[in-house]
Amino acid sequence: MLTLSYGVLIEFGVGMLYGVPLFIVNNLSSRPSLYNGIVLSGFGLSSLIMGPVLIGLILGYGLSMTFLILTVIFLVSLLILVPVLQAEMPFEKNGQSLSKPSFSKKLIRIYIFFAFAIMIGLLMIGLTQVIGVAYYQYNDHHMVFAIGVFALLNGGARPLMGWVVDRFGFFMARNVALIFIVVVVVLGLINQGQSFSLFIVSMGLFWFSLGAFLAMLPVVARNYFEAKNYASNYGFLFTAYGVGAILGTVFS
Repeated sequence: MLTLSYGVLIEFGVGMLYGVPLFIVNNLSSRPSLYNGIVLSGFGLSSLIMGPVLIGLILGYGLSMTFLILTVIFLVSLLILVPVLQAEMPFEKNGQSLSKPSFSKKLIRIYIFFAFAIMIGLLMIGLTQVIGVAYYQYNDHHMVFAIGVFALLNGGARPLMGWVVDRFGFFMARNVALIFIVVVVVLGLINQGQSFSLFIVSMGLFWFSLGAFLAMLPVVARNYFEAKNYASNYGFLFTAYGVGAILGTVFS
């Protein structure tokens, strides 16, 4: 029941909601990449906010009551926020434009590339706790601080990458190459010893690079394909995140 409700139904809802604000800012904003990054930073930082809240609720009220409280909070939030989003949705004269993913060899190649890159990023994020506790033997206080820093870096990288794209233009090979250089540097640093500050720097760069990488996904969907197919193409490309998450978890 937990897998069906929390794992399937809730995440299905999250997946549907995830693309809505991105669709809006890509159609209405003069600086879409920056605003994409700001919206995505909300998803990145949400764990930093909700983590302590959930721990407090579970310790104070138990698991079942925590789920009930969250149900009420989410229901009220959606009833308030959905009409606001709907008012901002761009419409055409004869109704909202609908489209299907424009499947092509380019779309499939980019899909495989993103799935592989996201797998690497989520693999390392999944190993963060293991590396910190099992190998470096940091205590809970160290890890809580570290995860907080990592979440801030992951969230902050998204609007920063968006600003860079709006300011200097988007060149996929160059942007991706810079991120993978960071990844190589991280893998070198993380083997240099058990210094906590070095752990923060190395793993923090990894979380930062994944955040920056995810900020490029809506940019690719907008710049590499027809604008009218943005929503469907982005929705399809984003399923690569799920594939990468499954593979990353298995490999880690």
